[in-house]
Amino acid sequence: MNYLSVLDIVLLAVILLCAGDALRQLNPFHHPIRSVAFGLVTTGSFGWIGHNAEGFPVQWWALLLHAGFAIYALLLFVGRNPLGLRHVGTSRGSVRRVA
Repeated sequence: MNYLSVLDIVLLAVILLCAGDALRQLNPFHHPIRSVAFGLVTTGSFGWIGHNAEGFPVQWWALLLHAGFAIYALLLFVGRNPLGLRHVGTSRGSVRRVA
């Protein structure tokens, strides 16, 4: 395992955590396409972590793709809200969909 594999595993872990959190916030009956998309991203990143952990080489284009997903996931997680969700009510940050 080389440094690119470790970097890719870290990026995929960020994607996995943020996509899992977004999936937790979404109601699959109100947003079925987004729920399926985040479910696929979560499952794919989990599988790719296993693929990298087995020692397979990382292609540079896959690393760039994962970096893009990680940036989007971090923007989603820290509050830039690309999904249109807003924090209302409590200091704990309950989330409601903007109509």
